[in-house]
Amino acid sequence: MRLSMDGTVRSPRFPGRALNRQFGKSVARLSDDDAQAVLLRYAEVQTATKIRRRWLQQGRHISESSAPNLKYHKLLAAKRGWPTVAEEVQEYLHADQANLAREALLAAAHVALCDKVIAELVDGLVGDAITDAYRADTAQDRSPLRHLASSIASAQAAEGRSSAADDGWIATLKAFEAEEQRRASYAQSDASSGIDKFDTATGTLFERWIAWLLQRDGCIIEREHGGKDDQGADVIALTPGRRRIVLQCKQSTNPQFRVRPPCVRELNGTARQEHGADIVGIATNRTLSEAARQFAARHQIHVIDRPVLIRWATYGVSWLPTSGPRTAAA
Repeated sequence: MRLSMDGTVRSPRFPGRALNRQFGKSVARLSDDDAQAVLLRYAEVQTATKIRRRWLQQGRHISESSAPNLKYHKLLAAKRGWPTVAEEVQEYLHADQANLAREALLAAAHVALCDKVIAELVDGLVGDAITDAYRADTAQDRSPLRHLASSIASAQAAEGRSSAADDGWIATLKAFEAEEQRRASYAQSDASSGIDKFDTATGTLFERWIAWLLQRDGCIIEREHGGKDDQGADVIALTPGRRRIVLQCKQSTNPQFRVRPPCVRELNGTARQEHGADIVGIATNRTLSEAARQFAARHQIHVIDRPVLIRWATYGVSWLPTSGPRTAAA
């Protein structure tokens, strides 16, 4: 918007023809005294357009960030890379993609809001509404631009989250790559044990293998297998930090076997009360039913199922928590 030497108002130039015509018609109808209202409205349209452009850029960035996730998903699904950490990478990528989807919805919502505000600003050029909105005795917040008051701050926050997520993604994938190399090396060492030993073991031998893994992690074994009246505790050990571990073990040669809720409830009822456990877990070479898994999660019972057991036995990835209170009985 410019003022000529003779005091008349010259209309600003917009990228769209329709918008130029609309503004031109409005300016032609206005007196010079109303020029300030036009100037303010023009500035608001420009502001809303810049905010919209910023959110569009954020949406494009999110789309670009999704592409590597899809690429890695396909590679891992085809078993073409990182076999020892594939499951964990897939879980990370899934969580990252879910976060990107939420950010994409936020960006789309803000673009839609900007579109609505811009439409209201342009439509308001007709009639006396624009002049009334900027009279000296009228509050500025009657302008449709008020609806975008928090959109700039939201865009800045979203951009900050995206930048941090990008850096985190790179660091995490590098960490997975290093962990893949470490696990591959560990699997070749004498400390590694294949899952087949656990699949073919008897129930008692399975419990002893679990106790051996705890001992390999530096724990002191108090009970290496269960028996009659063991009250749900097959293996009992002390961590190097003197925290008591109580595990119930369930071995099966049936690939379809699922640990059921009664087993987990029995363990929950005795591990802490009867055995003074700080760390409670159920170990199996198969898996748990969904109901049993949910019960375990509610009662802070560690689940050492087949994937966790493979990582523990074969690759030396301990499931044991690294810190926590020590039992008074230890």
